[in-house]
Amino acid sequence: MAKRIGIVTNDQHQVFQSSVIRGVREIAEAETYEIVIDSRIESSTPGNPTDLNLNTLAGIVVIANVLPDSVLRDLYHDGIPTSLISHYLSDTPIPTVIPNNKQGIAKLVEHLAVNCGREKFVFIDGDLNQHDGIERRQAFLQELVRRNLYISPEYMIQGNFEPVTAAANLTTFLEKPRNFNALIAADYLMALRAIDVLQDHGIAVPDDVAVVGFGDGDIAREHGLTTIAADITELGRRSARQLLGQMNRLHIRGTTLLSVELEIRDTCGYRNDH
Repeated sequence: MAKRIGIVTNDQHQVFQSSVIRGVREIAEAETYEIVIDSRIESSTPGNPTDLNLNTLAGIVVIANVLPDSVLRDLYHDGIPTSLISHYLSDTPIPTVIPNNKQGIAKLVEHLAVNCGREKFVFIDGDLNQHDGIERRQAFLQELVRRNLYISPEYMIQGNFEPVTAAANLTTFLEKPRNFNALIAADYLMALRAIDVLQDHGIAVPDDVAVVGFGDGDIAREHGLTTIAADITELGRRSARQLLGQMNRLHIRGTTLLSVELEIRDTCGYRNDH
């Protein structure tokens, strides 16, 4: 059997993707598998599903929605062991590992509404062509309905999981008078950029607006960001274990949800002695 595992991602250098790859590499290399990466942003053949030579691979890990569903179906029907991360394909049993987005967003909304007394929200979307972005948006809207809270569509800001995009669109949003006291960003890097934009507009965080994000990292901790901690490296480890199981002819299928935890820090204005 080939001793190489392929990873397909949109950009291996981004924080999320590099953390996932680290987890896959940790498990694969412990079993003496070599990792080869197709980073689509660096692809030598734009438009092709992947530059990887599948004939030289024992299996493949696909991060998020980087490959079309039709290509994933072809991989499955061709019998190529495949494991997905943050992407769910309902009409195949390809195993998937996903952070518990619904749980995380519910924790954020509950904390802001119940513990911090914030009820006027802005939400910065992730990539709405990608599973995590879609699911976090849906979970946020569902939580508002559950709590009888309302948000105007213009208070849903496009972010695409890109801090520069989030900052630009939030800046445009603030050109008009706005009434909000809480901001949730679909990832923590967008949340950090949002804090900069708010402060540049004379809006104090957290006194005027509480800011929270999804995901965690050293920079989030350094800035005291209240966020949802999701172990992204563990996503990669779990996916690699699922892939190895398939390569050993085990029937691995279904969705694995990784639990997340609320990390309360400074940017929500809540103190544990309340």
